Amino acid sequence: MKRGTSRSRLGPAGLLLALAAGCSTPEGPKRVSFDQLPPEYRAALAAYDEGGETWSATREQALANPDLARFLVDNLSVKMVRSFETAKMGSPEARNFPFQRAQSELVLMAQYSLPLMTGMVATDDEILAHLGAETCARIGVSALEPAIELLGHERSQVRRRAADLLGRLPSAGEGELELIAALARTASDDPDWVVRAQAVRALTARAGHQLRIGALREALERATRDRDPAVAGEGARGLGHLGDLEAIPTLLSTLERAYEDGEMTLWNDTQDALVALAGGPKRDLAGWRQWSKDQRRQDRNRR
Repeated sequence: MKRGTSRSRLGPAGLLLALAAGCSTPEGPKRVSFDQLPPEYRAALAAYDEGGETWSATREQALANPDLARFLVDNLSVKMVRSFETAKMGSPEARNFPFQRAQSELVLMAQYSLPLMTGMVATDDEILAHLGAETCARIGVSALEPAIELLGHERSQVRRRAADLLGRLPSAGEGELELIAALARTASDDPDWVVRAQAVRALTARAGHQLRIGALREALERATRDRDPAVAGEGARGLGHLGDLEAIPTLLSTLERAYEDGEMTLWNDTQDALVALAGGPKRDLAGWRQWSKDQRRQDRNRR
């Protein structure tokens, strides 16, 4: 899909429709042939095909020319999707190279490609959504803010993808607490249990980026009280992973709830978390209650 002037350029939605349908859309321009492109655009595509220093210089020039950069991003996105979907023959190395090269260039041109990649995360097409999320993950920190915005998307599948992506992105630095708060709201308030569970998994994944774990522990503790046992189990696993002994009382309460409700998966998840934090073998409910009493007695004696 190659286009001419900036006036005929597809926006993210139009490009996604064209990718899915393999043709132009009523909202977008007619497809044009290579020969109909302006000379500068033809030269840029030819430079990409040539590679090496020629392409490196062209990329740098394009980054200073928004119209040309967006044109290249659109065409590289098409190359990435097509190479992912259609490469069936040859060795894995030969098969993957066109895809990896196109994706790598989109990462290098992130200031122009990021809106399109996040738009792909929100599309109905699973392949486009996957490729958009994978490219955002490679782009890194710059993808944090648009991914947080997708947590408020009207479609639950998009919110789930956004939560998954946020669990994979690097540290937000000073914005990490704000990110934890956004994921915690999703984990607590989203109407879809699948989204809540994914948000809890993302909170657990953020543990390595968070020096002050109090807010993270509180969010995971709230998750253990979720009405859905699958979400509660994710909260228990997260607390076990977090390694904060302050979470033990919450886990004991969760274990009692699992026992009373007959939720074996939640029981097993909570058992594993308690063993990770408290050490020693698994115990039955009476055993954990006795262990808790012993710990409190030891704490009093040490004071």
